[in-house]
Amino acid sequence: MKLLKNIVISAFLYTVAGSAYAVPTLLDFKADADVNERGYLSLNNYAGLKITASGTDDDPLQYAYMDSRSGANVANGGLGACMDVTTTFQCNPASDDNVTTGESVHMVWDTNIVITGIWFNNNHDGNWSLEGNTIDIEGDDYLFSALDFDASRSSGDGTLTDAVDKRNADFFYGISRNVSMNSSFDISYFDDQFYISAIEFETVPEPGMLALLSIGLIGLGVARFRK
Repeated sequence: MKLLKNIVISAFLYTVAGSAYAVPTLLDFKADADVNERGYLSLNNYAGLKITASGTDDDPLQYAYMDSRSGANVANGGLGACMDVTTTFQCNPASDDNVTTGESVHMVWDTNIVITGIWFNNNHDGNWSLEGNTIDIEGDDYLFSALDFDASRSSGDGTLTDAVDKRNADFFYGISRNVSMNSSFDISYFDDQFYISAIEFETVPEPGMLALLSIGLIGLGVARFRK
């Protein structure tokens, strides 16, 4: 009887622990773009994610664009948006490959997830100033100056005192945002151009699956107890 009780308790604790902890997944857009720079009308099956882009100008059709970097002290790339591409899906003009005026990037997962962090860089800003530069995340406006500089993901000496450092800086937004399966998570231009450097998320375990596993453990315990 004691054995059966212990198995039931273990199954319950497993269900609770499984729903509370998940392995984080990091999508490094900058690194992936370096391997294959191109635009996508719809970037599908990207670690369970579909990425699209949109605009509010005369041509609302946008490409989700993976922009690569090309050497030291060259502005960061990553995930952006582009209005027009060439026959080889390269942005045309090449300078229109980040998220700029009226543009948004939309992310849709095929399961329930929790976003735990987003990295940005503010390439194409012009004067590289961090003061007053704002981006829109799910309808809320965030100042770049309020984000955390992440030296581990940035080149330069990390002082943010010159154009080279600011040009190669990644800024981290710590977040805990639940995103339901098949619903869109949107990051948009507000008054500053930017790339999305990376995003980290955790998959929320399906309660039904955890329950089935727990029932299986209990069933094994019952069978062993009877034997």
